[in-house]
Amino acid sequence: SALSRCSICASTSVRCCTLPTTDSRQPTTDNRQPNLCPLISVIVPIYNTEKYLDECISSIVNQTYKNLEIILIDDGSTDNSPAICDEWAKKDTRINVIHKENGGAGLARNAGLDIAKGELIGFVDSDDYIALDMYEKLYGLMINNDADLSVCNFYVFENNKGERQAGNTDKPIKIFSAGQALYALTMPGYSYNLGWLWNKLYKSELFNNVRFPAGNRHNDTARIHRLLGSCRRIAVTHEFLFFHRSRSESVMGKISGRTFNTEADIKSWNDEREAFR
Repeated sequence: SALSRCSICASTSVRCCTLPTTDSRQPTTDNRQPNLCPLISVIVPIYNTEKYLDECISSIVNQTYKNLEIILIDDGSTDNSPAICDEWAKKDTRINVIHKENGGAGLARNAGLDIAKGELIGFVDSDDYIALDMYEKLYGLMINNDADLSVCNFYVFENNKGERQAGNTDKPIKIFSAGQALYALTMPGYSYNLGWLWNKLYKSELFNNVRFPAGNRHNDTARIHRLLGSCRRIAVTHEFLFFHRSRSESVMGKISGRTFNTEADIKSWNDEREAFR
């Protein structure tokens, strides 16, 4: 029979809140155990994105996975972004707003990580938005494949020119070891969307010894190899669940201009790849 959908996190997995107390072949909605439903901390660095911010926050607030801690980091915005954050916090008790001096997206993410309470961590840039079932699906992908990190595909919007796909949808779910993921990351055309911070769900312990460097551009690239290298298993789906708006004035700039082949990047990735081969 079909599994019941959890009212806490919306998962249909028997390994979550719908754990039955008797016959494991007949899971029910009785005797729910919300303590088994992991909290996901979603960290959103924000700087002068008032035009896109409501769409971003709304897509997180309305996730089918309900057990969320939403951390909005206002990184010294000079537009109406701080007021928008505060208004959302009044409407949803899951939202925690931090106002800080401008220090770049890396330090803003660190501020979120320092207070995050979740067993799982996600990141969304404030000019992007996500499918309403993204975290439900990434969580299911993670637990059903015993993974430390789950990854989805994404659409890219480039300066109002419409959307284009990154990758394709006809590939099956793929499981990587740390070494395999680091190797794929350095191979053009075979990265499986592993090189981006925001299209993923992470176990929080991956960040125990990881923080992002100061600055805006590519600060997440500098740490992604460490996160991948710390995983036992990584589960990747090619389902499109993230919507990335690529803007020349954004902290990341155009996605097509992002590089992974600096001498420092290659040395770091090769060191990690050899360590986990």
